[in-house]
Amino acid sequence: MDENKIADPFLSFLANLDNSLRTNEQTMRKLSGLIETQVELMRPPDLVELRKKAESDAWVPYNTKSFALDTARTNELVGIEGDFVQAWTNGNYEGIGIRFNSLNNDLVYFQRSNPIYGFRFWKLFLTHTAQSGKTLDLLIGRQSSAFAKPTEFGSKITKTIQTELKAITAVAADVQSISSELALANVKKVTIFIDHAKDNALASAGQGTEYVIQVSEKASGNDTWRSLASFTAAITAPSTITLDAEEAAGQTLIEIGVTTPVVGDIVFFKNAIIANSEWGNVIAISAGVSFTLESGLTITQGSAGGTIFTQGEHFVLTIDVEAVTRLRVVCNNTKGSTNRAVVYRVAAITVV
Repeated sequence: MDENKIADPFLSFLANLDNSLRTNEQTMRKLSGLIETQVELMRPPDLVELRKKAESDAWVPYNTKSFALDTARTNELVGIEGDFVQAWTNGNYEGIGIRFNSLNNDLVYFQRSNPIYGFRFWKLFLTHTAQSGKTLDLLIGRQSSAFAKPTEFGSKITKTIQTELKAITAVAADVQSISSELALANVKKVTIFIDHAKDNALASAGQGTEYVIQVSEKASGNDTWRSLASFTAAITAPSTITLDAEEAAGQTLIEIGVTTPVVGDIVFFKNAIIANSEWGNVIAISAGVSFTLESGLTITQGSAGGTIFTQGEHFVLTIDVEAVTRLRVVCNNTKGSTNRAVVYRVAAITVV
């Protein structure tokens, strides 16, 4: 058999096969490119843009801006584009807001909406009331790629020690005394501290002095005060204690005459100058000789006379006050059938 006749068809077959494979490869490449193009077209434009930007070192996914709130602003331009904004302040969110893109758009307050995201903006206009010593920080993100939970972005509770609502005051029997008012705008919680002392060695009868915490829904006027909580002091007769000598500020060992308090008693040092009076907790005694205070005296006692009364009392209450406007404390020393003179003090700490 002629070998050339056999080889020619076989070589022809291989040549045809090679051509077919080359054609198929070109077809597959074109198809692959077409699929990639279709997939790219099917992607949301924002994602395509985001991918391109993310691949660029020049793209900044977010910015932060800080503003001192000492001076009020009205529609101050913050020229940063994005689609996400979150605010943090160590002051009050009330009165802080932004407009998006145009001054014709409504003001959005961070007190109601924070963070804000989901639509694009090219301009922000900032408005806020004056808050002395406070700061506002804005986190502005793009394509919602920057997000911070409030606890991560910054959260701070500010405690404010108020001036005493009522300095140490003597109240006669059958008399009522009222503290100054505490305004509660932007205040979340308040803790009230009431210190009570007897100013007479005799017992009361019927009912002891009542302390009433009152709140109001209005910023002024006297017809909207409502009682929220109350405390009633004991009516038993206190002991009267005399000092052997002057006791210096910081002193814990108090030398006395025969009358001795009991361990756990709260003693009231009534100074001849009422504002210099103070309370102390008894932790140890030596009958007829001395007693020991938990903490040292704040002011020197006994230098200008004065008396120590036992059976002092402290009352403390923490109240949620976001839904009320004002607060005060009433010392009602008229409730008993026989009332005695007392001394009291009121202070408060607020959380904003």
